[in-house]
Amino acid sequence: MHPYDRVEALHDLRVGVRATRSILREMRRVFDAKKIQSQLQWWRTFSQMTSTVRDLDVTLAAIKAVDDEPIVRLSGGSKWFVEALETEVDSHQQHLEAALCSLPMKHFLRRWEQFLRDDSSSKSKLSWAQKDIRTVAGTLILKAHDRLMAAARAITEDTAPDGLHDLRKKAKRLRYLLAGFGRYFPAKKISPLITSLKGFQDYLGQYQDGQVLRQRLISMSHDEDQSMSEEAIHAFKAIVSWLDQKEIIRRGQFEDQFMVLLRAAPRRRYRSLMDR
Repeated sequence: MHPYDRVEALHDLRVGVRATRSILREMRRVFDAKKIQSQLQWWRTFSQMTSTVRDLDVTLAAIKAVDDEPIVRLSGGSKWFVEALETEVDSHQQHLEAALCSLPMKHFLRRWEQFLRDDSSSKSKLSWAQKDIRTVAGTLILKAHDRLMAAARAITEDTAPDGLHDLRKKAKRLRYLLAGFGRYFPAKKISPLITSLKGFQDYLGQYQDGQVLRQRLISMSHDEDQSMSEEAIHAFKAIVSWLDQKEIIRRGQFEDQFMVLLRAAPRRRYRSLMDR
C-alpha cells in the first residue's frame, strides 16, 4: 500500500473507532449498561492499538511541514528527525498489522457482530429505551453540546495544553453524535452544525499537533540510544523555538475561534433538533 493511502486508511479507521465509542458511551442510558461497558472496553483497547502509529504519522507530517520554515532550513533542516521517525513508523506499523490480524482481534470482531445481532436490547426496560429515536438522539446531542460549551468557557490563558486537548475530544464526541444520528434530522439542520464544529476542531487539532510534535522531539533528543549530530541539535532548537512562537499565536486565537463557533451554531439551533 502506498504510504499516503496507509496514513489515510489508518485515520479513517480511528475516526470510525472513536465514533463507535462515542455513540456506545451514550447508549448506556438506553440498553444494558454491563453489555455496553464490556464492548467499550474492547473498543478502547482497539483505539489504543492504533494510537502510536497515528501519533507518529501526525508527527512525521508536521515535521516535514515545519522543514519549509526559514528558521528551520537555516539550521540545517530536520533530515535526522525525519529519517528516525520513518524508521520508527515502519516498526510500529508492522506490530499494528500483526495485532489487527491476531486471534484476539478476530474474537473481538466476532463478539461485536454477536452484540449487534442481539435483539434482547430491544426489550430494555430503561425509560430512555421507551422514547423515540429522535428524542433520545436530540437529548444526547444537546447534552454533549452543553458539556462542550461549559468546557470551552472554562478555558483561560493559564489552562494547560491538556485542557485544550480534552476540549477537542468533547468537540469530536459532539460531532460524532451529529454524524451518527444525522439521518433522523433534516440535513439543513445537521449540516451547518457539523461544519461549524469542523472549523473549531481543525483549530484545536493544529494546536494539539504542535504539542505532539514538541513532545516527540524532546523524547528523541533525550533518547540515549540515538546519537544526534550537531546539525540535528541546531535543527531541534530551531524547531522548538518555532513551535513556541506558533503556540503563543494559536493560544491567542482561542477566543476568536470560540466566538465563531458560538455565532455559527448557537444553542437554540441544537435545541431546535427536537422540534417537530
